[in-house]
Amino acid sequence: MTWQRWIGKPHVTGADPAREDGCDCLLMVVRVRESLGLLVPDEAAVQTLISLSLSESYREVHMLLAPHLKSIDPPFDGAFTVFETPDQIGTAVMIDGGLLHVSHKRGVRWTTANALRKFTWYDWK
Repeated sequence: MTWQRWIGKPHVTGADPAREDGCDCLLMVVRVRESLGLLVPDEAAVQTLISLSLSESYREVHMLLAPHLKSIDPPFDGAFTVFETPDQIGTAVMIDGGLLHVSHKRGVRWTTANALRKFTWYDWK
């Protein structure tokens, strides 16, 4: 997997960055974790979460995600964080010592980890 090729791809809910011109943050996290051999949600769960996101059912997304999140510290490549506000939810993943995330306005971005505020990091259980 060459995640660097994803930099700049626009945010598109449901778009697989490995196969499409856009990028969904959940699919981005899943693809990075798969490439590292880490546990990921099954395809049906991913599609359910994307469908709920498309309908802006963020509370339901949270309720489906929460039981599978195992808080970790310190983070490692493949660890992910969840961003939540009342009107959206998103994920980002640690890779190569930095944070890979999708900005709604600027697309896929990578930022060095030491430049970021403290996040709660998770592994999938």
